[in-house]
Amino acid sequence: MHTPGKCPKHRFKFMNAKTNEIKLILPYPPSVNHLYATFRGRRITSAKGRKFKSDIAVLARQQGARILNGDLMITFRVFRPKKIGDLDNRLKISQDALKGICFADDRQIIEIHAFRFDDRANPRIEIDLKEITPKGKAAAKIDFERF
Repeated sequence: MHTPGKCPKHRFKFMNAKTNEIKLILPYPPSVNHLYATFRGRRITSAKGRKFKSDIAVLARQQGARILNGDLMITFRVFRPKKIGDLDNRLKISQDALKGICFADDRQIIEIHAFRFDDRANPRIEIDLKEITPKGKAAAKIDFERF
């Protein structure tokens, strides 16, 4: 028996559809080095990359993902299986896979946070998307001097 709202196999968390936030737990992404292939002189997404994107679309929808329309903040927590690899190497494919699932265009993402952890037993990527400026509202002025 499992707790409602959670899938025991993947520990999915379902979100409240009334919020402007999405929280996802997804499989550990492949390295960017395995995502592209050259075909007839052109750079294309590899079979492994296409499968990952397709799998992510299904899993995100199972977790209640929907399109957010405003400006977004995205937080990545990458739990890697080994103490090797760059953090940013895993982010782009995960973000690209959510285009059309959680947001319409990458331009909506105006703030990114990324963290790396080690978890040999359960490698994964946890992604939180939060709408910080609803569509049609003026964006808040950012005080860049505080950075």
